[in-house]
Amino acid sequence: MVRRVVILLTLLAGSGMTAVAVSGPASATSFASSNITSPIDGKHYLITDAHPAANVVVHGTVSPPTVGATVDIRCYGPKGEWQSVPGPASGIPLDVTGTSFAVSMPTNIPYGTCRLRAVPHGWSAASPIASYTGPRLTTEWTTTDRIASGPNAGKVFDYYVEFVGAHAMNDFSSINRGGFWDSRVQYANGTSSNYLWYGNARLRAEPDNSRSPLQVDGRNAFASDAADNLFVGSENNPGFPKLTFSATRQAGIATIHETVGIVRCPADTFPATAVTCPRFRSTGIRLERTIVITDGGLQVRVSDVWRSTDHKPHAVSADYEQSVEGYDRPTGSTVEVQVGVKQPWLSNAYAAFISDTVYPGPAHGPASIFVRDNTLASDGDRDFARGAISFDLAPKVVHRTENRVFFTRPAAIKVPAGGSRLVRQFYVVGTSQATVNAKAAANEERINPYRPDALIRKGAGGFVGNRVYNDDGAHQTSSLIRSRGSSATFLIKVQNHGTTTDGLTVAGPGAAGGFGVKYLAGATGTRDITTAVVNGTYRLTKLAPGAQRLLRLVVTVQGNAGIAATHSWLVRATSTTDGARRDAVQAKVSVVAR
Repeated sequence: MVRRVVILLTLLAGSGMTAVAVSGPASATSFASSNITSPIDGKHYLITDAHPAANVVVHGTVSPPTVGATVDIRCYGPKGEWQSVPGPASGIPLDVTGTSFAVSMPTNIPYGTCRLRAVPHGWSAASPIASYTGPRLTTEWTTTDRIASGPNAGKVFDYYVEFVGAHAMNDFSSINRGGFWDSRVQYANGTSSNYLWYGNARLRAEPDNSRSPLQVDGRNAFASDAADNLFVGSENNPGFPKLTFSATRQAGIATIHETVGIVRCPADTFPATAVTCPRFRSTGIRLERTIVITDGGLQVRVSDVWRSTDHKPHAVSADYEQSVEGYDRPTGSTVEVQVGVKQPWLSNAYAAFISDTVYPGPAHGPASIFVRDNTLASDGDRDFARGAISFDLAPKVVHRTENRVFFTRPAAIKVPAGGSRLVRQFYVVGTSQATVNAKAAANEERINPYRPDALIRKGAGGFVGNRVYNDDGAHQTSSLIRSRGSSATFLIKVQNHGTTTDGLTVAGPGAAGGFGVKYLAGATGTRDITTAVVNGTYRLTKLAPGAQRLLRLVVTVQGNAGIAATHSWLVRATSTTDGARRDAVQAKVSVVAR
């Protein structure tokens, strides 16, 4: 079983981490300080299939010499949480002089980054530890789970990856098992916040509901880990879906690729049994998940490509689970705290859990949900982090089932025949609300599938309005002053700032009292498009992300225009796919005497 599951089981047992149960007082024969001299500070271990965990020796001394005392060696991470070396019993004896100790430690003891300390046996979580010094250790993982025996022996059905960045630790497994599993802010001194994200963007493997969290064309469907967990012996079924994955890191950015076929049972009973599911059949859908860990670990970007493999269209229903840890360990015990969830399209307040509730999702994406690990913690608290999920495909509903867990379910993900559909969920973790807000806003812009951007300039000047999005032309307006009988020319640029190929409709007002108007295609072209623009039917098709087109607005000041008169033309570019997405620029002309 992967390391993350082992840790979860110890948490559920109420011990916070291994040997974190509330301790009795330290032995009467205690020492005042200690120092661990080996391993060295900053030691890094990497556990892989080819290089499993090994044993190293922990050496250290205590002061003053205390004959008969025993020590507990712990690797401290978040507040009140540690792992014991070599195990829960601990109580390692000193040498005959009462000054030094040595014990074997498996390299899988550090979970992410923690600081190794030797404390008096039974030292409580609330007692000070500053005088017990030791090295900062880091362990990272890249391992697989494979079917051990039978006809599918050797097939990978799950993986476990743990990366420690400059500012945060994150770990991951397959979409059915844990997805984006753990996340905590990591501090330079080896301590960290409590966990914030605690099992996200996952389609839970365990059959504990009335349907599978994943369905294809209305039928229950499964990736590899869910197929492995359907019932005893399901891993032996013909057609078992093999999972492939890779994990790399370069220049501080880590990337995980996961690819797995999605299967179903011959009969659509749920939960499946050996009788109703003697084999697996392909659904014609493959999942290609890419996870990018950036910003020193503070941001995780999950992108799911649902691909048609049988050249037929499909509808995918994905009930993505999102979890916040929501625990504190003030004295070594595990205490649940109140998790706050904010859905800005409903309220600007963080809501505590009251009862199982289904909320309507936002009208369209991109949008963000904000979370706080503890609603009572102040902004900037280093123990209780906060964060946001930004998504491009808006969930149809948000189902909050308990204090710590909610589900985001988009409407049917329609996969075209022989094509694919991209669904993205970008995560942020941090301690400052302002920082989380800013990063979530940037992520919404990054993942926006449909984003028209209109810009305007007068004469040979620069364009205004780049990456300014509104419907009234504010901060993207150009003005010119002209006399009767002269004209004013504005160059308008419309571009696709979304992340998906899209069309744009351009609409603007026509002539007004004392002002004539022409719209012309291109920067220097003469093709008159006035009628189409005024009627709102001028359309630019198949604009790739970043593509742009130019048109000119020529305003002629006629002889009957009033001196000092000013008139405005608001020109809008609207996505042909999502009519709620539009941007506007404004041209103004004022009349002066010759």
